[in-house]
Amino acid sequence: MDEGDRVGLIGRNGIGKSTLLHIIAGKEEPDTGVVAFNKAIRTEFLNQLPSFDQHMSVLDIVMSGKPEEYRILCRHEELCNADIRSDAEEEELHAVTLQIDEKSAWNLRSTATGFLHSLGVTFMDADVMSLSGGQRKRVALARALLSQPDLLILDEPTNHLDAGIVQWLQDELQRSAKGVLLVTHDRYFLDAVSSRIVELDQKRLFSFDGNYEKYLERKEAMIAADDATQAHERNKLRHE
Repeated sequence: MDEGDRVGLIGRNGIGKSTLLHIIAGKEEPDTGVVAFNKAIRTEFLNQLPSFDQHMSVLDIVMSGKPEEYRILCRHEELCNADIRSDAEEEELHAVTLQIDEKSAWNLRSTATGFLHSLGVTFMDADVMSLSGGQRKRVALARALLSQPDLLILDEPTNHLDAGIVQWLQDELQRSAKGVLLVTHDRYFLDAVSSRIVELDQKRLFSFDGNYEKYLERKEAMIAADDATQAHERNKLRHE
């Protein structure tokens, strides 16, 4: 994949699309071979069934998608809320404030809130461990989008989303200059978002430039050409 590629991974059910995404995301080890990345890039993986392993509020878990900014904002809040600050803490508060300025982190909370509202999430203070599957998917998607990785890996991102939110997500990905690798059963979404289709078939990958509609046209032509070749071979065998 090159910078800005939006690749849709397709293949029949059970062929290993999600497993391949997990391997690329570093969540599973391949039996053979290697996964090679440009070491300078950041990736973010949205699991088909997201889960959280710690008690945090919805807003905090989304803000933690930018861990450094989130950490210094939390420390700034702690120092500001202290009844009495030592000289060392006063100096630290000044340093943390400068860090927030440098990283333009003051709007992290409002940005996180904006993503959540766009995804239909209003329960900002709820504990993420108490959420339903559909709610977890929306919160995890908001966190992934806020993190602004170089490569966003999405496994069935439109599950549990209504049509209006799917349209918003589609527009968001189309506007982004970041790379996207996704698996989805939503063919309209796949067609709208993808700039390249990669088909997984019989343990091999076949790449097709263009969206899903272009893939279907080229696939149909390939099948027709293959059928014609096989018919020619059958006629040749009959003749011989």
